[in-house]
Formats: sequence, C-alpha cells, structure tokens
Amino acid sequence: MQNSMEYEAKVLLSESEYEKLLNALIKFNPDKITQTNYYIDNDNLELHKLGLGLRIRATQKYYEMTLKTPLKEGIKETTTTLSEEQFNTYLNSKDIQNEITNSLTYRINNLHIVGSLKTIRMECKITPHIICLDKSYYNNHVDYELEVESTSKETAEEFLKDILKNNNITFTEFNKITKHKRTLMTIKKE
Repeated sequence: MQNSMEYEAKVLLSESEYEKLLNALIKFNPDKITQTNYYIDNDNLELHKLGLGLRIRATQKYYEMTLKTPLKEGIKETTTTLSEEQFNTYLNSKDIQNEITNSLTYRINNLHIVGSLKTIRMECKITPHIICLDKSYYNNHVDYELEVESTSKETAEEFLKDILKNNNITFTEFNKITKHKRTLMTIKKE
C-alpha cells in the first residue's frame, strides 16, 4: 500500500467552456487517458456516510484500489495495485476484502461495487501543477470538470483561477462535490 497527499482545486464547466479549455490545452500536448472508476460501498453506504471514498480505477494500463480520506486540508490517498484477475473478481464480489479494507479502523461488511463513472481525461503537467480536463459519463449524465493538483490547496486554487481568467471563463465557485458523490447522487434519484 502506498500513502500520498492530494491537494486539488476543481470547477464544473459547461460544455462550451470545456471545449474552449480543450482547445487551449492542446498546445501542451496533453495525455489522453480513458479511465473508469468503480465505487465501492455497502447497500447502506456506510463508507460514504463516514466521509470515505473507496474506488477501483481501471485504465488501459493498470488497475488500482484507492481509499480517499478527507483531512482538514487535502485528501489522504491509500492506494494498492490490483492484478487483472483481482479486478475481475471484485467486479462480481458481494464482499470485497483486501489490505485496504482490512486497514479500516472499523469493520464494514458486504462491500461491493455500487456505481461507476467513465472519464475521458486530458492531462498535462505545468510544473508544479497537474492539469486535468475531464469529460465524465455516469448514470445517463455527462459533466465537464477542470481540476488542478498542486503543492498546496491555495496554489491549486490560484492556478485554476488563472487558467479560467486567461481563457475568458468566469470563476463562480470551486466544486466540492466529488465524482464519487455525484455518481451516488444520481443512483439515489433513479
């Protein structure tokens, strides 16, 4: 298992704002990454109620499970790599257990995949920042998001605002609703 800290700032975008930023980002030769996040919880959403996010991310190159734990500033991420065989087993499991779920300070049973979200991400690094421009699909919804990861929350927020300003996009507010939560919200409504 690997632990890391994530400092990020995010905003939701309209489709036209997304297109404008996509055209601006092309000059930085971004990597195009297609990934699907499979969100894990039990039927009572106990992890979500505790403020935790557990997911498996599948890309063309790898599978990993990550537990996100919010802190006062930033997010602690605990990640472990999965084999393709483990990934396929977890897709149909009704009680996912491994080193991450066993590291929780409380036992939560019957963990399984409760939803998924597919993202097409354009990603580039402008030191010390990582810029991610996402188009995500989940439960008959599509949304667009700009995310900046940096060395601190304040640095990420300022750089994100600069990107918007330099592209004539009005900043309104930071997005505090994670992809995980947006997916769960649409499951409850359907």
